[in-house]
Amino acid sequence: GLLIACVEKIDINKILNVLPQLKAAKGRFEEVAKYKDAAIYVDYAHTPDALKNLLINGRKICKGTLHIVFG
Repeated sequence: GLLIACVEKIDINKILNVLPQLKAAKGRFEEVAKYKDAAIYVDYAHTPDALKNLLINGRKICKGTLHIVFG
């Protein structure tokens, strides 16, 4: 997307101003519920690399025990 914007000569500041407003696609590290002090997320990680990244990023935000259900 950024490359296309540069080719089309769209002002980089306009792009940077919009980035914080973007939302992830449904099912991509999406918070779906809370239970007591725990947040429950869904992610459709379907490749080994996607699962690895999910675990790395999940560990960064998890303050306690990280539970994963995969299947």
